[in-house]
Amino acid sequence: MTPELRNTVSNSRDVQFALVRWLAPHDRAILRDTKLRPIAPAPMDINHALWTYARRPERRDLMGSHNIFYEGVTETEREHSLERERYAYFDLIRPDAFVKFVNCTPINTVSETDTILETITIPFNNS
Repeated sequence: MTPELRNTVSNSRDVQFALVRWLAPHDRAILRDTKLRPIAPAPMDINHALWTYARRPERRDLMGSHNIFYEGVTETEREHSLERERYAYFDLIRPDAFVKFVNCTPINTVSETDTILETITIPFNNS
């Protein structure tokens, strides 16, 4: 193992990565701010960006008996979970590569399972 992937300098067998799921601008977000974030439509445009999960080509390796590992109690629930992940774009990233964290919340999860709202500025009370 290469030294830069080690969790500590003396560690020669363990590596830590973060599993991330990539986002893409949502189709309804037609404006961009100065950081090129996809700004949500009004009235959420003041402080929110609108994202969707990035899609990759279909993962045929998810077919068949793999659905036992997916969320759900019944076969139908697991099939639905597998279907949501079929086009998911995941990656492994070194934790020290993160520049910042963003506050994202899935919205409208009943009808749109892939819409993500990012709060750009979180107001805090300083008193």
